[in-house]
Amino acid sequence: MEIIAGVFLFFFSIPLMFFGERRSVRTKEQIEKAFIVCTHVLASSSTDSLKNNELIFAEGVTKVDNILRDDYINCEFTNTVKLQRVVEVLQY
Repeated sequence: MEIIAGVFLFFFSIPLMFFGERRSVRTKEQIEKAFIVCTHVLASSSTDSLKNNELIFAEGVTKVDNILRDDYINCEFTNTVKLQRVVEVLQY
């Protein structure tokens, strides 16, 4: 009985590994496509109106002197940046 269970688990694990690896390959391909489409800018550079309506990738060093407080869960964080994303969806 133990041998049958071992053989069953062995053959059951192969499709699970296949689907897991396939998902990670798809994710990697999507990230590579995003890097091709994205425009790289430095966060310290000034805003450029030519980059409006483009997908950009910004990198740089941030420095925050304020304390981030969340009254809802009653906690405070130092050296933390609060990011807010605004997404507009247009339908024609």
